[in-house]
Amino acid sequence: MRAVQLAVRVVSRSYAHRTHSTSHWKPSDRQLSSWSNLRTNDKPTNPLAKQQKEQSSPSSGSSDAEPAEEVCSKLMDSRSVYELQTHDVIPQLSDKYHSLYVEHVPTFLQKGYGIQLVGSWRVGIGDEDQFVHLWKYPGGYSQVSKFLDDVRDDKYMAEFSHKLQQCLRSRHTELYQKFTYWNDTEPRSARQSKHIYEMHTYRLKTGTMIEWGNCWARGVRTHGTSSFEPVIGMCSQIGQLYTVQHIWAYDDLASGKKMHEETWQTPNWHYIVQNITPLIDQMDSKIMLPMSYSPLP
Repeated sequence: MRAVQLAVRVVSRSYAHRTHSTSHWKPSDRQLSSWSNLRTNDKPTNPLAKQQKEQSSPSSGSSDAEPAEEVCSKLMDSRSVYELQTHDVIPQLSDKYHSLYVEHVPTFLQKGYGIQLVGSWRVGIGDEDQFVHLWKYPGGYSQVSKFLDDVRDDKYMAEFSHKLQQCLRSRHTELYQKFTYWNDTEPRSARQSKHIYEMHTYRLKTGTMIEWGNCWARGVRTHGTSSFEPVIGMCSQIGQLYTVQHIWAYDDLASGKKMHEETWQTPNWHYIVQNITPLIDQMDSKIMLPMSYSPLP
């Protein structure tokens, strides 16, 4: 028994000695210096961040920074307003819904409201039994207000809305404005065959829209091939705020995959992704197929 107690004391003293020694250990100045060099020297430089810093530096010759409202006015195209309609259709009534819209679109466009249908799609990969319609108000918010007033007394629109409700599980509408650095969304006569469309939805952190726009103004210029094209990039104005929609057109899924791979080979693209990723709260995408009556085939 005494031998066991002595053994326990020896082990306890040895453990206490090691614990006491390590708790007071400190790295040498040479070690701290070498670690600091590793942290700073191994960090890649970001040319976009450097460029932004140089542009905002007083030595660059620029005066005070532009007010935020002036930057936003340059970032968004305020001449037109876009309405994004999302319809979740009862699966058994999808054919009836399609037939209803085939008849509705030409009738509505002839009523003289001046509203333009940009595109209509059925979701192929994503939320099933979902249809997306993008309408353009060339006259901006004044045209939106006038339409909302006029449609109240339109018997045809009341009847159409009643028929539409019978086919839907839910529907959602938001108003958007287009970023100025994206292409126009007019129908392209050069397109002779149908395309597939990919819609990216980004929900941004509050207060990051200007930084997002500055990054993507450079990012859009890195895209552009014969197999795909950017259709529209727009930001919500009424609805779920700080929501951005990007719509891209591909010949097919294979060309879309090729585009994504080629984009990562573009100089500075990884830095653009590095800058925009911290601005995003949530993102998702869906593949959309154009309807027969869609101006964008």
